[in-house]
Amino acid sequence: MNKVKKIFTRFRAWQRNPHTYAPMSRLKHHCLNCDEDYEGNYCPRCGQAANTGKLGWNMVWEKVIDVWDVEQHSLPLTIWHLIWRPGYLIRDYLDGRRQLYYSPVMLLIMLGVAITLAKMIPGEGPDHTPIRDSVTLDAFMKWVSTNMGWGYIILNSFLILPTWIAFRYSPLHSRHTLPEGFFIQMIIGSLMLLTDLVDTLLPEGTSTAFVVPFLFLFGYGPVFGYGVWGTIWRFFICIYSALTSIIMTALCMDVIVGNPLTMPYVMRSSAQFGTSVALIILAFYISRHTERLRKAKAPASHCK
Repeated sequence: MNKVKKIFTRFRAWQRNPHTYAPMSRLKHHCLNCDEDYEGNYCPRCGQAANTGKLGWNMVWEKVIDVWDVEQHSLPLTIWHLIWRPGYLIRDYLDGRRQLYYSPVMLLIMLGVAITLAKMIPGEGPDHTPIRDSVTLDAFMKWVSTNMGWGYIILNSFLILPTWIAFRYSPLHSRHTLPEGFFIQMIIGSLMLLTDLVDTLLPEGTSTAFVVPFLFLFGYGPVFGYGVWGTIWRFFICIYSALTSIIMTALCMDVIVGNPLTMPYVMRSSAQFGTSVALIILAFYISRHTERLRKAKAPASHCK
């Protein structure tokens, strides 16, 4: 039991701070690119590495895999951290530790391409279930099923505003900005696509859909600092608000183009949208009240 506890403790420590860096070189170097003399691992003028030398077979391999940015270990490292420490990966990216990580938007698009190709292996093409409520939404979801990278960028963008409101007064990352919210959702979207990719490769009849709430729990928890239940109920409000926003947007497009099949669903969806707005506002005020209580208790706990 103690051994398991030690392993878990080391794993948690690695999650919080996994990065190690080579010491700075104190040797004098002459840059072959810009003729600058300097100390360190990279030229401060043009950025070329100090160990750049003659071309060899090792350089051939490095330049081939450099297409995927693997030379700096950013792609496999980012996927590895995305699996084992998604929330801490988001926190690193927001805090400015971005050098070792792959671009979240590019990662999302690449995973989307990978899952689209994986679904085409049996020759059946990407899955798509027709939607009766909205012609626009049906056409959009059909497009998403064949362009999952760009599709998830659009779908997850509907989560930016609800998350910004519901988690605005969080303990760890209070008052995060909308641009930060965009990158949060891109990393979460990459994690969802990675799960979808695993789901595609699993035998037919098995599904990983049940893990989606845990993806948001492990993603949002370390970033915002709420407990399990505080994260879960805010997450479900955000998901509900995002889904109703997507449906309302599609229905509005149907009304604009004059689709007669849409009208029976407009009132029902309007009520759902109103409920989601009310829930988001409620989450906002609960979060603000919780922050005030937290600040009120802070001096007392500090004195102890």
